[in-house]
Amino acid sequence: RGVRMFLTFSAFLLLFKIVGMVKNDVVSLAATNVLLTILSFSFMPGVGIGIAGATLIGQSLGARKYSAARSYGWGSARFGMGFTGLVGVIFIVFAGPIISVFTDDARVADLAYWPLIILGVTQVFLGAGTVLSQCLDGAGDTHWVMRAELFIYWLFLIPVAYLATVVMGWGLVGGWAAFGVMTVVYSLTMALKFSTEKWMKIAA
Repeated sequence: RGVRMFLTFSAFLLLFKIVGMVKNDVVSLAATNVLLTILSFSFMPGVGIGIAGATLIGQSLGARKYSAARSYGWGSARFGMGFTGLVGVIFIVFAGPIISVFTDDARVADLAYWPLIILGVTQVFLGAGTVLSQCLDGAGDTHWVMRAELFIYWLFLIPVAYLATVVMGWGLVGGWAAFGVMTVVYSLTMALKFSTEKWMKIAA
C-alpha cells in the first residue's frame, strides 16, 4: 500500500509540474493550491465514507453475508455521491465567493474560476470512485485497485493533462479538465469492477 501511495502521489506531483509549464506559472500554481484546498473539503469526507463502507464489507464477507456486503458497497457509493454531488452544486453556484475566501489576488481568482466549475461538475464521479475503490480495498482486492490506479494516473491522466495543458495550450483549465475526465474514467472503472462481484471470491 505504501508503494501505491507513493506512485499516486508522484503522479499528482507531475500533474502540478505540468500545470506549472503554462505561461503564468506562478499564478497557475497558486490557483492550483487554492483548488486543491477547496477540493479537500469534498475529497476527505468521501474517503471517510469509503473507509466506513470498506469496514462493513470486510465484516460482512468475514461472516459470509455476501448480499449485505454488496448492499453496503452500493449504499456507501450512493451516500458518497449524494454528499459530493451536493458539494459540486455548491462549487458551481458559489464558485466566485468560495475562491475569494482563499485568495484576494484577482489573477489567481480568475484563473481558478473555470477549473472549480469543472470540479463541481465531476464531484459526483469523485464520490463514487473514491468510495468504491475503498470498498474494493475492504474486500481484499487491493492489487487490482493499485494496477487500475497506476494505469489511469500514469497512462491516462498525465499524457492527457500534458496534451491539454501544453500541446493544446489550454493552460490551467486544460489541466483540470484532464483531471475531471480522469475522475469520470476512474469512477466508471471502479463501478464496473465492483459490479462484477468477483471481489467476493477473494475472501471466500
